[in-house]
Amino acid sequence: MNSWTRTALHRLDERFKLITHLEKGPILMRAALKTAVGANRPVVMGKSVHQRYHFGPDYMEVDVEVDTSIIAKGILKIAAMFVKSVVVDMVWVIEGKTETELPEKALAAVRLGNVELSQARPTIGPSPLASRAETAAAEAIAAARMAQETMSRLALDRNADGDSKA
Repeated sequence: MNSWTRTALHRLDERFKLITHLEKGPILMRAALKTAVGANRPVVMGKSVHQRYHFGPDYMEVDVEVDTSIIAKGILKIAAMFVKSVVVDMVWVIEGKTETELPEKALAAVRLGNVELSQARPTIGPSPLASRAETAAAEAIAAARMAQETMSRLALDRNADGDSKA
């Protein structure tokens, strides 16, 4: 993974794959997946959706913006209708291109089954794995806004003092 932290991010977009296997699900869901990406075929995600990568000493986090692809958005809408009756396995890998990168190894894997969306709760605050640079940027923006507000108040105070002396 260390070699990927030094590699251009657009190269990751060309190789970050999602492999799905629909274990259980209604025919409409199976047909939608087969039509969109092929039955249980790997998908190089960066070719279809925008992704942002965050690296740490011992982790890699990928934010996938599924709503940037009409096809992916459509699949998720169909999946949401049947999510209580779906069992799907998902595995993420970095596509191997050379002998030294083969066989591909799973970065992460999950099985989702019979998910109850009504029980989902929003997360509050930043991801615990959020990039330090993003956190620092957010803090800098907040500090700049506070400084701007302070400067505006000082200018108003000066104008008020100047008006009262006149």
